Amino acid sequence: MDKRQCGECCQPNGELDKLEQLYLRALRTSETKGDQKGMARDYGELGNIYLQRHKLDKAEQMYSKALDIHQEMDNREGTARDCEGLGLAYLERGEYDKAEKMFLQAMRINEEMRDECLLQGVYFNLGTTYRMKGELDKAEEMILKSLEINERTGKLDFVGIECVDLGKIYKERGDKKKWREYWQKAVELFKSIGAEKAAEGLQAKVDKL
Repeated sequence: MDKRQCGECCQPNGELDKLEQLYLRALRTSETKGDQKGMARDYGELGNIYLQRHKLDKAEQMYSKALDIHQEMDNREGTARDCEGLGLAYLERGEYDKAEKMFLQAMRINEEMRDECLLQGVYFNLGTTYRMKGELDKAEEMILKSLEINERTGKLDFVGIECVDLGKIYKERGDKKKWREYWQKAVELFKSIGAEKAAEGLQAKVDKL
């Protein structure tokens, strides 16, 4: 899961209300049965819901409870997922040092498991965190790692977003040539996947450079 994926799977508030009630009921059942695996799942899903609703304190609480169970069960995949969820909550709150710590934990686990699908999201989120902290070299390194995986696996929509973020990094460095180069690449990628509105909006910004 990464910041882009969270945005893509966001539901209307009415749907999120239904999902929240669904997982609260599921959690009560899991608690009654003493089903630790089920409880961790339900806490994690509730964390996702609260993150989408920007209820960040509740999201942190749910992810932390899921993390405690997954760590006790030595469930590495679950632990990495919960760390990333916590990282996203901290990132949204502007607590960048805490976000970095959580994303680094998730990254180490996913690298050990050699799970590229999960790694690209963690790399992207770390890149975003470093950019917000002004650590542009680290931000560039992480975004490029995420971009390399997505180019290789054909996720062109994500590649486009990564090109936009790289452009922002070069903008902050004052490198107008690379800034324009990556934003123009993003325009072409958005066009290739039919995201005309995104392409037109970004092209208008490129034309002003």
